[in-house]
Amino acid sequence: MPGTVIVQPAAYVRALADSLTPPVRLFEKTPAVSFERKGTGWLVRTPKGSVGSPRIILANNGYAERFGFFRGRLLHVYTYASMTEPFAPFRLGGQRSWAATPASPMGTTLRRVEGRDGDRLLVRSRYTYNPALQVGEGTLRRAGAVHDRKFAHRFPSLAGTRMQYRWGGAMALTWNSVPAFGEVEPGILAAVACNGLGASNATAAGLAAAETLAGVESELTRIYRACPSPQALPPQPLTLIGARATLAFREWKAGVE
Repeated sequence: MPGTVIVQPAAYVRALADSLTPPVRLFEKTPAVSFERKGTGWLVRTPKGSVGSPRIILANNGYAERFGFFRGRLLHVYTYASMTEPFAPFRLGGQRSWAATPASPMGTTLRRVEGRDGDRLLVRSRYTYNPALQVGEGTLRRAGAVHDRKFAHRFPSLAGTRMQYRWGGAMALTWNSVPAFGEVEPGILAAVACNGLGASNATAAGLAAAETLAGVESELTRIYRACPSPQALPPQPLTLIGARATLAFREWKAGVE
């Protein structure tokens, strides 16, 4: 629609990382496995080292629960995507670069990507509730089967085009659809629970967290401070049953979309 833009998330993250300048230091493939109080600050431990800091921004979405925060208040939902092998552009008419977002959140997102070796189509659909924050190969295969059906229904002219890549990613949702934001312990500020809109919600939460630590009063900090706390989820197995039933019903309601 007019006035909107398409954001490629991986390119967005890479460009953001490339724009960082000293004294900022970026450590990739270095997971924080734990942190503990040390003096007046915190010591963050990684597999091969540690980092000391007086303050921490916890911006790891659903994995905040692994560090003991917001337990029983985050719904861990995965969504899935498949991307085709390159195909000759003449096989599909229209523009060579576009994206379509469904009116129903449980519908199918489509993206056509123009490339030198041909074009590709990305299909994003299917949701599962995975409280353990991991999915197996069987779950990925079942999601891929859904993508294949929807791809074949929408693009009969591309019959025979195979999917080259498949993957899934986790989202953190709250029962009352609010972010999990604020100081959870002295010196630890949380900015998590994107509620399925990470590119916008998580970016805004990160800005609000940085401004809060810098002592800056802004519209964002006022909005996030005014948000209620995430509601506690029903005890298991009620949450498991309810979440899976709700996802299944909403997928059925979305139909071919």
